[in-house]
Amino acid sequence: MIIVSLTSLPDRLTKINPVIENLCTQSFKPDKIVLWLPKQSKRMGKEYVIPDILKELTIKYDHFEIEIVDKDWGPSTKLIPAIQKYCDHTIITVDDDVILKPNHFETLVNYNKKYPKFVLCFVSAYGNHKFMHPQWIKDRDIYPAYVIGGYKGVLYPANTFSKDYIEIFKEVESIHENGLVRNDDYFVTSYFEMKGVEKYVCAAQEDVVDFSKSPKFEDALNNENTYTLTENSMKIIIEYFREKFNIEMKIVN
Repeated sequence: MIIVSLTSLPDRLTKINPVIENLCTQSFKPDKIVLWLPKQSKRMGKEYVIPDILKELTIKYDHFEIEIVDKDWGPSTKLIPAIQKYCDHTIITVDDDVILKPNHFETLVNYNKKYPKFVLCFVSAYGNHKFMHPQWIKDRDIYPAYVIGGYKGVLYPANTFSKDYIEIFKEVESIHENGLVRNDDYFVTSYFEMKGVEKYVCAAQEDVVDFSKSPKFEDALNNENTYTLTENSMKIIIEYFREKFNIEMKIVN
């Protein structure tokens, strides 16, 4: 099976229906699209209340469902519950504030057929303001990724994650303020560096995200008022993997 996985925040739930519609009407239909929601948001200090407009989408689309989980894993709520339930299947994670081009899933799945062992994404950061986007890749299908950029979608082949992923995450979580790991891209990248998992940016003729239609949220992690907290999380993750596993990651910006 192919599982598409995402999460959201309490204040966004009344506004993400265009994103869900976009996922549900892709040219390739995954087996499931799961919106994972904790009972309470650690970051916002609020309970989740599912609006009728989202409940109606679970009726409109037979492959879209909402799952309630006991624990808030922060941004990693889009991945960890999926690993717990669907580790043996291909998982595609996406963000709740991005409108994807209609053939996004189809492109990823086709690359997965060609490169079934690799983690595949559509943007990576390398440091010194250097990035690789899909439309910049020339004369090759894929380009080696450094820090995975999750906001354009990431495909994880079945059984990518070992059983220790969640245990290591919990350790890193315990040394974060309020137990909130804000930088999920750095955590999963550091884990893959430790495990030797190969990760690549996929080529495309144009960008795979339609930013003109994507919603803008004031609580986004890359906004100025939250970026410092996200960067601090990055530093904690880097230090942890350096001390525990001798993995030398660098800060990219």
